[in-house]
Amino acid sequence: DDNSSLTKIEDVAAIFKLFDSFKNIYPNKANLKIEDFYFLGEILLIDFNDIDNALVDASKLFINIKDENEIKNLFNLDLEPDFKDYFDKLIKYFNKSFSENSYLDIWNKLHDLYKQYRESLIKDNLAYEGLQIRHFVENEIENSKNINEKIFYFIGFNFITQAEYAIFNKLKDKANFIWEYDDEYLTNNLYSAGKQLSWLIKDFPMPADFNVKTNNLGDELKNVKDKIKICSFTNEVEMAKYAAQHIKNLEQYQAIILPDDSLLPVVLTSLPDDIKSVNITMNYSIKNTNAYTLIMQIFDLYNDIRKNNNKILISKQKWLELIYHPFIYENNYVKDIINNYLYPTGGNSNIQEISDFIEINNINTADKPLIDKLLSIINANGTIDFMNHLLELLSYLEENLKTTTEKSSMLKLELEAIRQLYTKLQETNVLFDQYKIVITDIKFLISLITEILREIKIKLEGEPLEALQVMGLMESRLLDFQKVIILSLNNKIVPGDKYIPTFISYHFRKHFNLPTQDWREGIDAFHIYRLLQRSENIHLLSSRFIADEECDYSPYLLQLKYRGIDIKNFTDKIGKSSQITEHKIKTDAQNKVNDYLNKNGLSRNAISTYIQCPRKFYFKYIENLTDTDLFPEEAIERELGTLIHQALNNLFKKYTKVNVDIGILQKIKNDIDKECNALLPNKDSIKVLLLKHQLKSMLNKFFDVEINTQTSHFPAEILGIEQKLILQLNDVKLEGTIDLIIKNDKGIYIIDFKTGSEKAVTYTEAEDLFKQNSKMEYVFQLAFYCYLYCAINNSNNVFGENIYLKSYNKAYKNELKKDKNVVDFYDEKNEFEDLLTITIDKLKNDGEFELTEDQKNCIYCDYQLICKRAGG
Repeated sequence: DDNSSLTKIEDVAAIFKLFDSFKNIYPNKANLKIEDFYFLGEILLIDFNDIDNALVDASKLFINIKDENEIKNLFNLDLEPDFKDYFDKLIKYFNKSFSENSYLDIWNKLHDLYKQYRESLIKDNLAYEGLQIRHFVENEIENSKNINEKIFYFIGFNFITQAEYAIFNKLKDKANFIWEYDDEYLTNNLYSAGKQLSWLIKDFPMPADFNVKTNNLGDELKNVKDKIKICSFTNEVEMAKYAAQHIKNLEQYQAIILPDDSLLPVVLTSLPDDIKSVNITMNYSIKNTNAYTLIMQIFDLYNDIRKNNNKILISKQKWLELIYHPFIYENNYVKDIINNYLYPTGGNSNIQEISDFIEINNINTADKPLIDKLLSIINANGTIDFMNHLLELLSYLEENLKTTTEKSSMLKLELEAIRQLYTKLQETNVLFDQYKIVITDIKFLISLITEILREIKIKLEGEPLEALQVMGLMESRLLDFQKVIILSLNNKIVPGDKYIPTFISYHFRKHFNLPTQDWREGIDAFHIYRLLQRSENIHLLSSRFIADEECDYSPYLLQLKYRGIDIKNFTDKIGKSSQITEHKIKTDAQNKVNDYLNKNGLSRNAISTYIQCPRKFYFKYIENLTDTDLFPEEAIERELGTLIHQALNNLFKKYTKVNVDIGILQKIKNDIDKECNALLPNKDSIKVLLLKHQLKSMLNKFFDVEINTQTSHFPAEILGIEQKLILQLNDVKLEGTIDLIIKNDKGIYIIDFKTGSEKAVTYTEAEDLFKQNSKMEYVFQLAFYCYLYCAINNSNNVFGENIYLKSYNKAYKNELKKDKNVVDFYDEKNEFEDLLTITIDKLKNDGEFELTEDQKNCIYCDYQLICKRAGG
């Protein structure tokens, strides 16, 4: 920045100025609103930045193209399959497409936009990052005294842009270049880690008197194989605790590398007590902090406000979730508000509820300063007022946290997060004033602020030569350790999804040497292999699940596996679980359990609930605590599920034991409107109209798929609809109601309809179905139904399938699979029964009903307001 005559412009201001240029170049979109353009503006700014960093002649890149065939002929390449679809999807952000060939209309004027936009910035002595460095290289480097009168050292680079290469080349005679590499990945084309390094070292050789060993890894990594231990865990928490517990106080030069910075809190709280000093060096995402979560909850609440006869109504559920935030819940008066909902006492509640919403004027804010500040944001009079109240809240929270007696690392991190949020909001206000940006719509302001805040990184900087090091992957460059533990080596994290939205197709990017996804993956590869070069004790860790999504090993682990290094699977619990708020289970719990089992037996839901969280089972089935009055919005979702099952039962019931073909399915589909109107006759209620619309939409989607012979289960015999099955296992009655049972030429299908989002139903071993893992809940439910059917009917060729009605587009999409292969559950019946018997015996003798170890089970639990994890 100091060497350039152009001042770097903030991204927000850059997009607003780009919007002005865009309207000039595309006059038929002069009425386009900034909120509709902003997303596209972000993409274009990234593309223009890449073009300038690569010193590309944009007139050759943004050639005028008449049709797709011209693109193919120009580069002698097959057109990327999703090329046209991708551009058409981008155009949806323009409300309506320009024309039938809308993506070509935009593409063909992109050079004009690029040229005018750059000229307007340079005229004001402004530049985005790529333009700044390109302008310096092409116009200023020759006359820069700061550059020409100094000696430079370039150390540890591995991937550079063409603009940076031009600087290197200019300074070649007065600079020293020091490269960090190993012969194994530099000379072997199978590694992406050394692709750029090989020609950089050739073009800019190291000093002749600088000697460094470059064969530390050895051919096929033979020199480090015995030093590497690869471990796989069920989830991220177990993985993080393993890493923390393998740190020894007396050992020197130890490092924990966190490619996923969200694991930092778990690692820090799991470290042994004798580790007194930790140096943290990473860019920690603001999104992992409670401070950021609070702001997002406020935004979510505001976006859902309703106005009725001059009254402002807010969602009761979202309001409760907001005041249960750890920054707010610690105030005693907040606990009183929540208790009034959990345990209402006649008319004593201090909050007047209206249906599923609360009128904010009826919320008592007397002597409740924090509640008052929250409601001032929601009740803001315009965007300026909204921003000012946000700043007031952050300032108040900072003062509150500074007075607490706790002095933990995480508290310091939260304080820094609050300060950075405050600073960024203030800078945004200044930016709006400086560039005369006027925003009148609060909801657009919220979406804009969200884009700005989510990119904040808290720079944590420690002393790299002392104590234990906890670092990000990028921050580990140029440092060597005796012991290194690298976490999150899953394909979702390393290399992860390196895709960045772009208007320039992959083939164009490759042709013009612009950054691509594989270019970014090569950077990660370099840092991984560089850490292996000189370490003596290496632990490489992965987890089977990231969040609630199953993940494969990172390709870097697989490369090691193929070279003969085994992966050890850990299934036992690692270390102490998170601190849990104490909730006493009544001393007569076992008697109550036995009474319940004798009277009710066990349903599929009851067994699944006990496996995932014994405490929830106790609350729901033994103490019979329910929560539908607290969260009626969730009850609506459950009601939709009930209606779907009722409708399908009524539509199919007269065809039970009948071979149903496509013709019969069309007749059934014709009855959908009549059936939905019968189930929901009230036309006056908005809630009823919404439910009816969703019900009809899902049913029509299901029958459209089944009527199409290319995507259908049919023709098939309907063996049962809403079929209740009862089985006595030892002295306990098991029961379950199967939505649909059909028999076709593939076998017998046990079908479970779902109204929620799509989840895979795959497991590796039968034991997985009986472990606490939120990912396994749907899998267990389907397996339980298949077991009941096989055990009662002694049938083989029995398959399970979940149909997710929101996204349903073909049959057999979500079949029950074991180790990724469709499973005939008759082959699993005996093992499943043995494990089920063990689980029931454990339930009978359970006097504690411990909270779940998998905290993801708590996210959407009805009882999270009753049994709250400390700091959770």
